[in-house]
This record gives sequence, structure tokens and C-alpha cells, in this order.
Amino acid sequence: MVSEKLQGYTGILQGGITAALLDSAMVNCLRLHGIEAYTAEMNVRYLKPIAVGSRLHITGGILRSRNTLHWTESQVFIDQVLVAKATGKFITKEGNV
Repeated sequence: MVSEKLQGYTGILQGGITAALLDSAMVNCLRLHGIEAYTAEMNVRYLKPIAVGSRLHITGGILRSRNTLHWTESQVFIDQVLVAKATGKFITKEGNV
């Protein structure tokens, strides 16, 4: 449930928190598949405001992987309505300096 402590504008979840939730969903999806990776790039789309008190459902998935790169996606839903989504590109820890 979205806490009042996380609001940006009055009654609305701060956008950076939404982005962090989307990023975490993608990272956790990779980890569930045994992949430890860092966020290299992320694109967030805010579709609807997220009200304080909302119960969120967050999903994530791997779109494809090639060598040390992994393309992912994640979504935030409220009552089965898509309110935010992201795509990301991740690089495995072995793949960087």
C-alpha cells in the first residue's frame, strides 16, 4: 500500500519511487533467473497518477538476453489498470569494469 510518506504532490506517489519500484522488479526478475546485473539504461512511462493508499501489483520479465546484456520490462497496476511501465537494459557484473 502506498504510504503518505512517499508522496510528491499531495496525495500522489513521488515519481522517483515509482521508477525505483519498476527498476527493482526488473532486477529481481533477473536474480530469479540466476543473473546478477546492473541497470545500464531504463525508460519509464507514467500513464496515470498513483494515489496514496493504493494497493500496487508490480510485475517484471526478461524480454531477451545476449551475452552480458539483458533487456527487461516491468509494470505497475492498480486494480488491473496499468499505471506505469518501464523497459530496461542490464549488464551482468562480469560484463563491466
